[in-house]
Amino acid sequence: MQDAPAMPGSKLPEDPALLQAMIRELLTTNQQLQRRSDQLEHRLDQLLKRLYGPRADKLNPDQASLFDEPPPEPPLPLPEPVVEATVRETTKGHGRRSLPTNLRRERVVVDIPEAQKLAVGGAWVRIGEEVSEKLDYTPSSLFVRQIVRPKYVVRFPHQPDQLHIAGLPPEALPKLKAAPGLVADIIVSKLVDHLPLYRQEKRYARQGVELSRSTLCGWLAEAAEVLTPLYALLTGQGQLALWVVSAF
Repeated sequence: MQDAPAMPGSKLPEDPALLQAMIRELLTTNQQLQRRSDQLEHRLDQLLKRLYGPRADKLNPDQASLFDEPPPEPPLPLPEPVVEATVRETTKGHGRRSLPTNLRRERVVVDIPEAQKLAVGGAWVRIGEEVSEKLDYTPSSLFVRQIVRPKYVVRFPHQPDQLHIAGLPPEALPKLKAAPGLVADIIVSKLVDHLPLYRQEKRYARQGVELSRSTLCGWLAEAAEVLTPLYALLTGQGQLALWVVSAF
């Protein structure tokens, strides 16, 4: 093993071979330090360009990577660039918009468990609440609307009994098995959302109800026939039923 280089001010050895070895070791150490200094200076320049230079100033894709060969010493940790985060924080006019007030609100109360209240003790007095809102969606679903009409028997002392039941409310399509809400959904899906009847058929089948395309088409035709006088009154035209049926 070679002796360590002499410190400044100490007596140098007089052996020429030892002096040459010391000079070679110093030159090697100097070259390593110079390469290390060049690498750190280049990386510092690149970091300054990323932090303060223009956004279009990017590294040349043909340039060799600085990290292909590991340096003789572990590289110094670099701070994370914060340019994007700073821009987002200082940009104005892009805050989160409040949700429309006309939408129905469903409250879900998340309270502190009673066991925790008992463990803390004291008298708990509610002074307010924190409300956070998220926009949610419930897919349209089929349901059965039941119209219940109580039946009554009226008995008189010397007369036969009488049966009384309320009449059905007036309906535009009394013979249809579909309620007005379902018919309206079929019309809007077909003529506004451009959803073909075969896709509506599959949509209702996923909910467990088999409605054939011919049935949906018949409901549309009957609805068009009923709405034709109203359409003619509003527009001065007629034949709405023929127009709707021809759209199939």
